[in-house]
Amino acid sequence: MPANDEYTLISLIREGNEAAFAKMYHQFAGELLDYAVKVLKDEAAAEDILQELFANIWKSRERLQVHTSLRAYLYAANKYLILKTIRDRQKEEQLFSRLEERIWGPADPENLLYRKELKERIALLTADLPGKCREIYLLSREQFLPNKVIAAQLNISEKTVENQLTIALRKLRAGMGYLLAALPPIL
Repeated sequence: MPANDEYTLISLIREGNEAAFAKMYHQFAGELLDYAVKVLKDEAAAEDILQELFANIWKSRERLQVHTSLRAYLYAANKYLILKTIRDRQKEEQLFSRLEERIWGPADPENLLYRKELKERIALLTADLPGKCREIYLLSREQFLPNKVIAAQLNISEKTVENQLTIALRKLRAGMGYLLAALPPIL
């Protein structure tokens, strides 16, 4: 896009012209999304970044100052949000790691082996649950869906969801016997 056209487009966006904003979005969104997906290897996160990028531009459009080309400006803003996402993920991973260590104790070889055994046993026991019971358990415990949502999604009553979860948890507890006995106490 020629510099004069960019300047006109930016001026129109600053004035709140939605058509100019849409033109900018349609011209650059695809390549910005592709770049974010390439870096993050996560399409959902890349889409969130793209949405945040353009929402931020629209919210602060009156103060929009582009001293380079529009493409360079958008790529710099995109890169900033990608790096912010990576930093946030690293902080989250560190937090989970510290939390896991507080719950399970230090990551010594014995403890790591115990955790591995526990995860494998849970996976085996879950696979052995009856079909609908397993499906409800996985929706509840792995996708963290509330009972009401599970009931609506599967077209069953909330009471059925509760009963199936009770059955699943009983079977898991019964099948984990010795592993549960070895759990460290949680304060």
